[in-house]
Amino acid sequence: MHVNVDVIDGGDLPGLRFPTGGGPSFSVVDATGQTTTATLHNLLGPAAPPPPVVVPNVSATPNTIDATTLGCNGKTFQVVIAGGTAPYNVAATGTFDTLGPKFVPVFTPAGGVMPAQGAISISGLVDGLGNAQNRNRYDFRVVDALATTDTFKITCTP
Repeated sequence: MHVNVDVIDGGDLPGLRFPTGGGPSFSVVDATGQTTTATLHNLLGPAAPPPPVVVPNVSATPNTIDATTLGCNGKTFQVVIAGGTAPYNVAATGTFDTLGPKFVPVFTPAGGVMPAQGAISISGLVDGLGNAQNRNRYDFRVVDALATTDTFKITCTP
């Protein structure tokens, strides 16, 4: 089988000596040599086109947790991740110590990877780091499958 497709807009080829028709045409030649030709017309139908789908950006709620009074030692904090497009990845950002006392927080689900929107639990945060250079603050970033982002923070007792 042989298929020819010609897409020609007569306005693009001034002085063309043969008609271009109302749209693209194509010919199909079968094994016996018979040819069928058709012309396609891309016409707007009577129904209005659907509006674009708008997906809200990912969000973290609450975006700030102030634990300066009650502290962070031994506590688990929950943040709700919603909107955007699953899956989600939650990560702690900033500087952490290899030998302590400020370790990378622990996430549940493990690794901060969430297959769907919902609550993520965060633990392993510590008090007593002082507030120089926001050492007592833990910053987090949420990224969804479409790379929209949000941030949140948890501040512990200095």
